[in-house]
Amino acid sequence: MMKNLIRLQDFSRKNVAAVTLVLIAAIAIYNWFITPHSNYIMAAEKYTIASRAMEKTGKIIESELKLKQKKLDEFAGRFDSAKQEFFDAETAKTFLAGIQSQAEKNKCVVDTLKFSPAKQIITADTNNIDIQEYQVNLGVVGQYADIVMLLDSLQNRKQKVWIDNIKLQLKDVSTGELVCDAVMSLYTLKVTENMNDVNTQK
Repeated sequence: MMKNLIRLQDFSRKNVAAVTLVLIAAIAIYNWFITPHSNYIMAAEKYTIASRAMEKTGKIIESELKLKQKKLDEFAGRFDSAKQEFFDAETAKTFLAGIQSQAEKNKCVVDTLKFSPAKQIITADTNNIDIQEYQVNLGVVGQYADIVMLLDSLQNRKQKVWIDNIKLQLKDVSTGELVCDAVMSLYTLKVTENMNDVNTQK
C-alpha cells in the first residue's frame, strides 16, 4: 500500500512537471508568435484608421482650396472688369488732349477748357494701388443736338468719364445756340504687383 502511494506521488509529480513544461512552452509560443502578430494587427488597424482620417482631412482641405480658388478667380475677374473703367496715364493724356478736336468734330466751339491738377485719391491699400483724379472744366457753344452728341462721344468709351455738373444757357435766340458748361472727371489707375501676390493666371 505504501509503495503504491509513493508511486502515485511520483507519478503526480511527473504529471505536474510535464504540465508545467507544457504551460511554459505554451506561454513561450504565445509570446514568441501570437503576441507579435497581435501587436502587428493592432498597429495595422491603427494605421488604417489614421490613413482614413488623413484621407478624409485631405479631401476636406482639397475641397476648401478649390472653393477658395474659385472665389479668388471670381474676385480677380471682377477686379479686371472694374479696372477697365479707369484710364492709364497715357490714355488719359491722349483723351484730354483730344477734347478740343472732338468738340470741333461735333460742330461745337470750345469756349473754355481748363484742366485741374491731378488729385491723389486715398485708398485702403496706398502701397499697391495709385488712383489719380483729373477734372476738366469744359465750356462749348453749339446747337443742343450737337452738344448732346459731343458729350455722348466723350463718354462712349470703356473708361468712365463722369459728368459731375452741367449747365445749359441760351446764347442766341435767333440761331438757337446754347452755351454748355460742364465739369467732367476721369480717373487713372496704377496697380503695383508684389512678388508675394497670388498668381491667379491659369
